[in-house]
Amino acid sequence: MDCYMGVILPWAMDWAPVNFMLCLGQTLPINQYNALFALLGTTYGGNGTTNFMLPNLQGVFPLGMGQNTKTGQTYVVGNTGGVAQVTLTQTQMPTHTHLATFTPTGGGGGGTPSVTVTLQGSSAAGTTNTPTGNYLAGATSNIGTTNPKTSNLYVPGSPAPAPATLGNLAGASATITGGGGGITGGTVTNAITGGGQPVTTTPPYLVLNYIICVQGIFPSRP
Repeated sequence: MDCYMGVILPWAMDWAPVNFMLCLGQTLPINQYNALFALLGTTYGGNGTTNFMLPNLQGVFPLGMGQNTKTGQTYVVGNTGGVAQVTLTQTQMPTHTHLATFTPTGGGGGGTPSVTVTLQGSSAAGTTNTPTGNYLAGATSNIGTTNPKTSNLYVPGSPAPAPATLGNLAGASATITGGGGGITGGTVTNAITGGGQPVTTTPPYLVLNYIICVQGIFPSRP
């Protein structure tokens, strides 16, 4: 068939028809393919004086030349790039956490560490059982439909009308103790996970051959 020199076509067979060659990156002598060399030059390799090379499409995808409007990257005819596998770096991974384990040190005679927390409050007598602002307030709960009850968070004083009290909450501390003495330090370790294996970046594919016309009509520029 008549075809322009330099045209590349996908081809289902593992051989090339007459006037075509498989795109395997072959090195061709310029003196035998001077017309094709005039079109390709050394775009795909060769020394440009005695030989030049055909495109090599073994195991790679062809990519249209020009600028990618999404990434801004520009692709020039003859460029190669990309990788079939990639190992992710820390900055490429999604944000995540790992299980951390605290191993205490100190504590003297051993034993199980314990945590003691004391709440801070006031034991002063309250002046109302329905306070406002940043204070505990009274609460009303309807128990039944005919006998609503009011429950206050303050304990009523006795005898009435003695002021209500909040109860005895005093002091403030949080301590960790263990064994015969206090814990003096420790280490925190993260659980190890992952195998560091590379991730395949190749999409689903079907293998075909690509052929290039090496003898045919010499294309003219418009």
